[in-house]
Amino acid sequence: MIFLTVGSQLAFDRLTKSVDEWASANPDVEVFGQIGESGYIPQHFKYATTLTPMEYQSMIDNSDIIISHVGMGTIITALDMGKPLLLLPRKAEYGEHRNNHQLATAKFVKQYKLLEIADDECEVPNLLDRMIAQYKNVASQPEQLKVSPELVDEINNFING
Repeated sequence: MIFLTVGSQLAFDRLTKSVDEWASANPDVEVFGQIGESGYIPQHFKYATTLTPMEYQSMIDNSDIIISHVGMGTIITALDMGKPLLLLPRKAEYGEHRNNHQLATAKFVKQYKLLEIADDECEVPNLLDRMIAQYKNVASQPEQLKVSPELVDEINNFING
């Protein structure tokens, strides 16, 4: 299962639409999205505007790949659990955030395994296809994808200054 999460504060229509278009071309792949108060309504996957913490954790636990904005909570959770993660930074120029801090964060985390960073929404489908092929056996070999606790600590230190 692919889990799309855009965070709890803002919708991310550009990412939601891109994933919906991909889901249209891949109806055999289960996708679920937590999409916020979106102006775009997905037609090809199930979604909720918000999830309780328990529902969110269940989605993370049951996902094979996570797609998200560059939110540190999601990044740390996915890396800690060994889940492959596709990220698209929000951009201030599109009114998706107040500034472009997600671009800087994406640059910082790009070096780590399990992460793919899309520069724009047009890259999401191809990166997702590549990740599905690459991590086909994630569920059967999760120990190969675990990241070190040092990495999680390093990311936490980056966030906290």
